[in-house]
Amino acid sequence: MRRASIVPEDLDRGPIRCEYDMGGAVRRIAVGGLLALSCALPALGAGVASGTCVNMDPSSVLAGVSGDFELTVDPDDPAAHVLFVSNLMANSFKPQNVVVAQIDGLTGQVVAGSLRTVARNFQGNSNNNGAEWIRTPQGQLGIIYPGANGVYGVFRSAPPSVWSDFLYGWDGAPAQGVPPVLPSSLPGYADALPPKPPQQEATIPMYSPIATQKTCSSACYGAYNAGVSTDVTPALLQRGLLVGGVTQTIWDSWLYVAACTTRTQICGIYQAQIDGNGGFGTVQSIATVTGIVPQPGGGLLQMVAVQHPVSGATLLFSGETPKQVSVWSHAAQGAPLTLLARVPVPAGAVHYRAYANDTVALLNFYVRSGAAMGQYTVTVSADGPSMTVGSATQISNHSPLTTELQWYPAAAKWAVSLQLTDGRYQRCWVTS
Repeated sequence: MRRASIVPEDLDRGPIRCEYDMGGAVRRIAVGGLLALSCALPALGAGVASGTCVNMDPSSVLAGVSGDFELTVDPDDPAAHVLFVSNLMANSFKPQNVVVAQIDGLTGQVVAGSLRTVARNFQGNSNNNGAEWIRTPQGQLGIIYPGANGVYGVFRSAPPSVWSDFLYGWDGAPAQGVPPVLPSSLPGYADALPPKPPQQEATIPMYSPIATQKTCSSACYGAYNAGVSTDVTPALLQRGLLVGGVTQTIWDSWLYVAACTTRTQICGIYQAQIDGNGGFGTVQSIATVTGIVPQPGGGLLQMVAVQHPVSGATLLFSGETPKQVSVWSHAAQGAPLTLLARVPVPAGAVHYRAYANDTVALLNFYVRSGAAMGQYTVTVSADGPSMTVGSATQISNHSPLTTELQWYPAAAKWAVSLQLTDGRYQRCWVTS
């Protein structure tokens, strides 16, 4: 047996020391199994990752903010503050506000007095599909979110006059708190949006299959400022493909699509370029894969991509089987995929997101229920072009709808931020 200890420090209650008995390798889910807690832990769980937890909002800036929140590093701030965005209320489909706040990049705590309202026309599934960050090719940081007539966006100037300068619609006109719907959007507000878009892209997700007005039958993508969105499943059916999953590449207007041919039922991963007119241009096979199950609405297979900061290759994480994540390397647009590893993960892994700092790229996913409930990562390191894929590591055992992983460059640390059941927010450094 090996023992590990962490000191989660809650500023309201003081330090609490917990110790854990471990079987197998520390932090490695594939070989370590589940771990038995010997005392209660308010934030990081199961002893497979350690960190220091503090009250993220000691000045109560976020008091009353209970929606689905997202974080991003401010790309225009030399001090590398982290920005917070959320709709105001959970469990409501009524119109409501979108708010932002600033987080200190060294402490991971919300800056006193920083809460700002940037939009007043959010309407959608406020509990788990709130606003998302986007960065345009022109360098503007923006926020997209569901509203009564589709997907809306509010943007800063580039460079911004102040950090909270989210004053403009997609067309550059002053929004006055009610930015217009994006021109390529589809009517009706979404119950669910696809995963967060890469921050450097103009192509954004429009809808998932579940919508109050089903104007999109599958995952839909379009440019944030022009054209007609593409409804992926019916558009590719016209090209002889049955879709099982889709996500964005790091290249604007290009998607990764897991699909099977209608004629031969041969399955694989494709690169497909939306054409801005409701369809696709180039569609190219880049890998043959078993285990893909076409879905009537598309988008069931978990997939997400990110560029590795050292090797420069694109990493694609895909989940063709319930207890494995495939990690692919993509050297260049149009080149074949190279399989780096298949990593064992707990059953029920969902909500794939990919992140990178200056040295590593990683997959972040959730398990929503059961003994393995929590948040996990799979890290990919590199020595030049050579990449090494790590095992799945649990970093939190909290409810997946209330946590976010974020790199803090000023502190040079990863952190899990979470909203507790009593409405407080906590920040926990991930130190292993």
